[in-house]
Amino acid sequence: MYRAMLRDHLAEAERHVASGERIVARQKILVAEMICNHRDSHEAKSLLVLFEKVLSQFLADRNRLRAALAKRPGAPPLQPR
Repeated sequence: MYRAMLRDHLAEAERHVASGERIVARQKILVAEMICNHRDSHEAKSLLVLFEKVLSQFLADRNRLRAALAKRPGAPPLQPR
């Protein structure tokens, strides 16, 4: 039962990481476009830093869950991302 819960949480963490990566990528593009168009990008850059911090937390959570699942007896090997 505990392994099933870990797998569920890991799946959710993987979705959060994927979503966070997309958000960070879009924000980087937005910042670059704003700079190219000589627009004030200060707020967009601040948001990018925030999004990157959140993504870092998502990655840490996912890695923690992967490690916890790998320590469980009979756990199949996890594929690195």
